[in-house]
Amino acid sequence: IIKDEAEQLKRTGKTVQEEIAAIKTNITTDSAPSQSGKLENRFNKDDVQKELDFQREVTEKFGQNVAEAGSLLANKFGEEAKVKRHEAAIALEEAEKAKAENNNEINRALVKQARDNFETASREAKEWETGGSQRLVIDSALNVISTALAGRLAAEVVASGLSPAVNNQIKKATTDAKGNVNTALNLTAHALWGAVEAYAGNRNVAAGAAGAAGGEVAAHFLASTLYNKSPEKLSEEEKRTVSSLSQVAAGIAGGTLSDSSDGAIIAAKTAKDSVENNSMADDVHPSDERKQNIE
Repeated sequence: IIKDEAEQLKRTGKTVQEEIAAIKTNITTDSAPSQSGKLENRFNKDDVQKELDFQREVTEKFGQNVAEAGSLLANKFGEEAKVKRHEAAIALEEAEKAKAENNNEINRALVKQARDNFETASREAKEWETGGSQRLVIDSALNVISTALAGRLAAEVVASGLSPAVNNQIKKATTDAKGNVNTALNLTAHALWGAVEAYAGNRNVAAGAAGAAGGEVAAHFLASTLYNKSPEKLSEEEKRTVSSLSQVAAGIAGGTLSDSSDGAIIAAKTAKDSVENNSMADDVHPSDERKQNIE
C-alpha cells in the first residue's frame, strides 16, 4: 500500500497510477513459463539415445574389425607357412633324387641344406597351427584388446588422449588374481593396440601408410620390450616373431581404417616389406608417453 504519493514519486520517478499500471501484465498461468526468463529445456531423450546407440554400434564394429583383421592375418600367415613347407619338401625330394643319381660332395651338401630348410619350414608351419606358439600369442593378444575395448564409445576408442585408459584395461586383462603380469602377452597386446590407435584417429590414412609406419613402430617396440634388443640384433627366430607381430599390428590398423580385409592384407604386406627391407631406422622408437602408459 502506497501511503505517501510525494515520497513514492521522489524515490521511483513514477506516480501511484503509473506504478499500479506497471504491476498489471498480460501474463497468465499458462503463459508464465515462457515469460519467466527461464532457459528452455531443449533436451530430447530420443535423439540422445539414437546417438548413443550409433556410437555403440560403431564401437562394436571397431572391435569386430580388430578381431577379424587379426584372425584373417594369422590364417594367412599359417597358409603361407604351409606353402613354404610344401615347397621345401619338393626341394628336398629333388635334392635326394639328384644325390641318388650321383652321390658326390655337392649333391650331399645340397641334400643337407634342403633337409635343414624343410625342418625349418615345418617348424614354422607348426607354430601357426591351432595351439602353435605364434598363433597362440596373436590370438591371446587379440582377445586382450577386444576385452580392453568392450563397452567404450567410439570417440573414446579412437582418441589418442585416452590411451592410458585402454592400456590400463590391457594391463588388467593380462594380470592374474595374484597380481602376476603375463609380460609377453601384455607387451604384445600393447604393441598391437598402439598401431591401431596411431591410425584409427585419422580416417584418411591409406592402408599402405598404416602398414609402413605402424609396422616399423611396432617392430621397434616389440624388439626392445620383448627381447631388449634393437631389431637388427635379433636372432632369426626373434626376427620371425617380431615381423609377424608387426604385420598383424599394421594389418589391424589398415583393416580398421578401410573396413575391409583387403585393407588389412595391404597394410600387412607393406609392413612386412618395410620391416624386413628397411631394417627399421634408428630414429623410429616408441614415444616416452607410450612407455609411461604401459607401466
